[in-house]
Amino acid sequence: MAMGMGMGGHGGMAGMDPSSLSGMSAAMKNPAMMESAMAMMKNMDEDSLANMLMSSGMCRNPDQAKTMAKQVKGMSDTQMRMMMKTASVVQGVGQAAARTKEVLLSSRTLVVALAVILLAVLLRYLGIM
Repeated sequence: MAMGMGMGGHGGMAGMDPSSLSGMSAAMKNPAMMESAMAMMKNMDEDSLANMLMSSGMCRNPDQAKTMAKQVKGMSDTQMRMMMKTASVVQGVGQAAARTKEVLLSSRTLVVALAVILLAVLLRYLGIM
């Protein structure tokens, strides 16, 4: 569930629309929801957890997924909470980067203006201007 947050790339979370990702992110901020997700992952057998990791796009091959599943099963509750909070932060950063990219790609004028400013700062730093 929260394991794949922020890990775009191959299927899984990358194909989801932003509204469902933000809903999932908001749900993970709820302590009761986080505890239930942790309990669910702790109670899953390793094969099911490995399949979930594969479908989320976090793992590229089954051996890596099985190794990660074993590591997740061996985590303490504190480590699991830290991992889920980190995944939530990484997802937020990924969403912010996607929004920034979308804004930049939508406006050529803004991209050209930023490039000119960057060039001016670089030339000033090098002492040419």
